[in-house]
Amino acid sequence: MRGIPVALTILLMLTFGNGPTATAQQRPEVGYVFPPGAAPGTTVEVKLGGYDFTPDTQFFVLDERIQLEVLGPPSEQLHPGPPHWFGPKAVNSNKPFLVPREVPARLTIPANYPPSVIHWQAANANGASEVGQFVVGNGLPERLESECNFVSNSRPRCRKISELPIVISGCLQKKEEIDCYEWTAPETGLISVVLPACPVGSPIYPVVEIQDRDGNRIADVTATTHREVSLTIPVTAEQTYRVQLHDADYRGDRSMVYRLHLRHGPHVTATVPVAGTRGQTQTVRFYGTGLQTGADKMESIERTVRFPETSESEFWHPPIKTEVGLTQPVRFELSDSPEHTETKSSTSQRRPIPSAITGQILEPYEVDEYRFQAAPEQPLSILAEAERFGSPCDLSLEIVDATGNVVATNDDLPSRTDAGLVFQPKSEDEYRVRVWDLSGTSTQRERCVYRLSITTVEHDLTLHVPIRAETVLGADPVATPKRTNPKAREKAGLMVVSIERLGGFSGNVTLTVSDLPDGVQTAESTTIPAKESAVSIPIWCDANATSFAKLATVRAIGNREDGTRVERTAKVLVAPVMKPRAVVKPKYPDGGRTVYRGATYPAPVVLERLEDYTGEIELQMAARPDRVRQGIIGGDLTVPAGVSAIDFPLFIPEWVQIDRTSRIVLNTVVQVPDPQGNVRSLVNRMVRRITMNVEGALLKIAVDEEQVHWRRLDDREDLLEVPIQIRRTPKLTGPVQIALANDSAGEFQAEPVIVTDDQTTVILRIQHVGQKTMPRDGALTIEAVGERGGLPVRSRTVFTLPQRDDD
Repeated sequence: MRGIPVALTILLMLTFGNGPTATAQQRPEVGYVFPPGAAPGTTVEVKLGGYDFTPDTQFFVLDERIQLEVLGPPSEQLHPGPPHWFGPKAVNSNKPFLVPREVPARLTIPANYPPSVIHWQAANANGASEVGQFVVGNGLPERLESECNFVSNSRPRCRKISELPIVISGCLQKKEEIDCYEWTAPETGLISVVLPACPVGSPIYPVVEIQDRDGNRIADVTATTHREVSLTIPVTAEQTYRVQLHDADYRGDRSMVYRLHLRHGPHVTATVPVAGTRGQTQTVRFYGTGLQTGADKMESIERTVRFPETSESEFWHPPIKTEVGLTQPVRFELSDSPEHTETKSSTSQRRPIPSAITGQILEPYEVDEYRFQAAPEQPLSILAEAERFGSPCDLSLEIVDATGNVVATNDDLPSRTDAGLVFQPKSEDEYRVRVWDLSGTSTQRERCVYRLSITTVEHDLTLHVPIRAETVLGADPVATPKRTNPKAREKAGLMVVSIERLGGFSGNVTLTVSDLPDGVQTAESTTIPAKESAVSIPIWCDANATSFAKLATVRAIGNREDGTRVERTAKVLVAPVMKPRAVVKPKYPDGGRTVYRGATYPAPVVLERLEDYTGEIELQMAARPDRVRQGIIGGDLTVPAGVSAIDFPLFIPEWVQIDRTSRIVLNTVVQVPDPQGNVRSLVNRMVRRITMNVEGALLKIAVDEEQVHWRRLDDREDLLEVPIQIRRTPKLTGPVQIALANDSAGEFQAEPVIVTDDQTTVILRIQHVGQKTMPRDGALTIEAVGERGGLPVRSRTVFTLPQRDDD
C-alpha cells in the first residue's frame, strides 16, 4: 500500500528532505504526460513532462503489466512565451508554473487492462521523484487536439469533430487560451460532454461551455476542484454545436493537459447503490440528465443489474440501456459483503455486520442515522465514503452510544474528504452512527451519494512504505536512531516503514528488503516489535556501488494469534545518490541590482567546487522559479575549469514589471562518472537567488501605422515602406540595427537598416517574396538591436499590414 499516515508523512519529510545529499541538491520532479491517457490495447507515443530531468534520468512505471520505452533524451527547457501575468496576478499567482523538459517515450497497454490510473516515477543520481499519473480509458476512440482540423470561417477558431464518440487529449498551453470544438448532430437526441477528474500534474480548474453555432450559450459548468464535470443537453439533427474549455482563471501552461469525452446518449452522474455484491442481482437507481425522456432536466431510472461473480478488477464498468440510448460505462465497486440501499426504515433497523449501505443527502443539514449492535472487544471499521465514488459530498460521521453521548467522531481521512474510524465498543450495547455533509452543495442533491460500511476488523496488518528511499554513495551506514532522537532521523539512508495493526494484531512483524540496486545493502531483516507501528531501516552503499535506481520490494511477515501467517509486500524506489560537486551563489545576495527592460543583464555569480572537483560547471536556469519570470531567460552557460566567478547573461524583456523585484534561481550541472564509469549529471540548486530591480527600457521603437503604405516599383513586386521612430536613453550609444524579426521572415524580406546616434526616424522597406497570395490582413514584427557593454539591447514592435490599392 502507498497510503502514509500524516505523522509518518512529516517524519518522511524530515528523514529524506535534509540529509547529506546537500540541502540544495535537486531531485527530478515528474509533472504531466501528453497525451495524458490512452485506450487499453494500444501503444501510444507520449511526452513525459518533468522538471530538472537530466540525460541520464531513469523512468519507472509502477505496474509490471505496462511497458515503458524511452525514445530519446530530455528536451531543452520549454520556457513559456507571452502573454504573461502582471500586477497582483503576477505577484500572487498561487505558485509559478515550473519550466519543464519533455522526454519522448512509448507506452504499451494490455488489451485487458481495466480503466484506471497508471503511476510513474523518475530518478537520477540526485534522487527520486514523487509519483505521476497516466490515465487508461474505457476503450472509446482517442484523438489528439492537433488531429482535429480547424473549422473555416469560425470565430473563435474551433476544431472540427467528424464523428462521436471520441476522447480528445488537449492542453491549455497559453494564458487566456480557450479550446473550442465543433460538431454537427447526426440525429435528434442527447449529447454528453464530460471532462474527467484531471490527472495529477494538471492544475486546471475547468470551465466547460456548450454553445450553438451563433455562440449562444446553452449550458455551462465550472469546477473549483479537480473532480469530474459533465454536461448533457438535447440536440437537434443537422444542427451545429460547440464546446469551449478554459481555465477558471484563464491560466495556461504545458502542464494543463485534459481529456475531453464527447458521446451520443445520456450520462449517469450517480447511482444508488454505488457498489454491488459479486454474483448478486440488485435493483439500481441511476441519475442523470434526461435518462427517461431526453429532456433537459435531472431524471432517474431503475434497472435490474446482475453483478459478475468473478472479475480481475475490484471495479465493473457496464453501459446501461435507456429509452434515449446507451449511457457511458458506469463504474461500480464489486463487494464480497451484502450491499443495501437506504430506505425509510433504514433508521429503525439494525445494520448487519459486515454490510454496506448506499445513502443520499437530499436536503441541506440532513443527518442520516443508522443503528448497529456492538460486541465487546470486537473492533469495527466504519467508513463513510463519497469522494471515492465521484460524489461532491464532504462527509463527517460520529458514533453515539445508548445514552446519547458522542463516543467517536471523524471528519476527514488523510488526503481525502471521506470520513472513517476504527471503533472499539466498550459494552454490548446498541450504537448509532450519524452521517452528514459539510460541503454546502446546494444543487443536484441527487448526486450527494455515499456508502457507509461497517465491518469487523480481523487480526491483520497493512504495510506502508515511502514514495522513495535514498542513500549516498560511499556514506557510512546510519545507525537506527532511538525514537527520542529525532535529529538522527534527518539523515539520509533511513527508510521509514510503518504498519497499521488491525483488530488488535499485536505480535512482532519481520521486515525484509529485496531487489535492491547493485551494491546497495541493508540488514537481512528488521523487526517491528509488538505494539510498535514503525521502524527506520538503514540502507547504505559503498563507494563502488551503482548509481542507478531500482524498484525494491519490502516484505512484512507476522503471525495472528491463531498462528496463521500474514504477509504483505510493497514497492519502493531506492535511489543511490551521488554527492554534489558544485554550488553557485549570487555575488550580491542582499539587494537587487538595477537592470533595464529590453537589455541583457550580466548577473555576477560565484561558484564553489566540492569534493575536490576541479572541472567545468554548467549553469542553467532552475526549473522551479522563485516567482513568475515574465519571459526573463538565460541560456545554458559553461564555466571553464578553475573559474570561480562569472557573469550569467539574463535577457529582460520589454514587458517585465517595474513595480516589483524580479528573482531568478540557477542550477549547477556537473558531468561526473560514477564508480562504474557511467557519466552522471549532478544538479545542485542555487543558494539564495539573483534579485533585480527592473527599470524602463534603454531602447524603444514604434511604427506610425497611418504612414505605412505600398509603393509600386517598375517590374518588381510592390515594396512596403514602414516609417519607424527610434527612442533611446543617453545610456545607450552606438549603432542600432532595424530589421524584420525572425518570426516575420519567410513570406517577407527587408534589408536591415543601421541607425546612428543622431537619427530618430528611419524607413524600412519590406518586400513580399512568398509564393502565396498577399494576405489581406495580418501583422509583421520589427526588431531593433543595439549593444551595451558587449551585450544586446532589444526592442520590438508589431504593426498591421495595410491593404494594397488594387485589393
